[in-house]
Amino acid sequence: MFSLLILLLGCKDRSQTNWEQCTGDLETYVDVEDSEFGFRMLPDGPEVYITAPSNCTSPLYTIRNRELTPQSWSTDACDRWGQEITIKDGSPVLFGPLNEVGTRWQNATESIELTSTNVRRLDTLPDGRLVQLFNNTVKIGGIEHPLPATSIDMARYDDDIAVLMRGTPTQVWTLNATFGFSETTNLLNRIHPFAPALTGKPQWVLGGGPDLLYTDGETLYSVQLPDWSLLKQDMVNHPHVSMGYASALMDIDDDGQMDWFVGAPTAGSGQDGDFAEQAGWVGWFELRNREWILQKEWLGTKAFEHYGWSLALQQSDSQRSILVGAPGVSTVTETVCLQQTRK
Repeated sequence: MFSLLILLLGCKDRSQTNWEQCTGDLETYVDVEDSEFGFRMLPDGPEVYITAPSNCTSPLYTIRNRELTPQSWSTDACDRWGQEITIKDGSPVLFGPLNEVGTRWQNATESIELTSTNVRRLDTLPDGRLVQLFNNTVKIGGIEHPLPATSIDMARYDDDIAVLMRGTPTQVWTLNATFGFSETTNLLNRIHPFAPALTGKPQWVLGGGPDLLYTDGETLYSVQLPDWSLLKQDMVNHPHVSMGYASALMDIDDDGQMDWFVGAPTAGSGQDGDFAEQAGWVGWFELRNREWILQKEWLGTKAFEHYGWSLALQQSDSQRSILVGAPGVSTVTETVCLQQTRK
């Protein structure tokens, strides 16, 4: 079943420009072995921040104009800085869960002043209010909101907040209501903002299970893979693929059809020579006639590579790229690169 989405980007003027494949080879960025480089990625204008939680010296990098640059970081211990990342006051803030006095959020020079160190997720609303996710509450601008169950992940859509609950059936808390979905009994662990519904309501990707799911809060929609998909064929042997663990959405080629890039980092049964165990998978979907259709897919090449653990769209005035993180082999790969040309 598919959502009746109408995306405003489909109406934009594309008469002056065109997007074509970039000239030259696609880039691959590599960090030191076992650094988990590519664990999280966060676009910020023309830059993309990339974390490497097991790199005690350089847990944070940026990519800009296809150049990889380590960022200075002040820390006295290997606390897995970069297990999570957000932007606060224009600067990246990293999460370090292994600090001896508790979990910490820190920018490049100092700890962030929070009401508690036990913050699972951190974000900032457009008006500057801080959002802090705890096990059983979410604090928004200093106001605490109780949650109906233990939290596992949080996402922001403009000024709306959604929290995914641990366990089954799946529950999603928002500022306006709590939604439950008995249609799925699979454990989910990631939530991402998605394109708005026809009504303008926010929608959310629910990731981490065997199915590609999104919801407007009232209905749970499932996107099906075509029979030719190598992932669909391999899932007969290994359905635990963490589908939708990573997600990136935009009309990347300005053809009027929204594009959706999805990661499934634990895909791969190892029973097929072309699909190593937990090598990972990324799919490129396009919205056609109100249905999400898989256009292309990529597979990781090494066992436990976890290709598709993170995804980021990097864009400038003349170029757009899709970056894919594979922390199992400490690489970030440019999977798609388009450059702008004048008609």
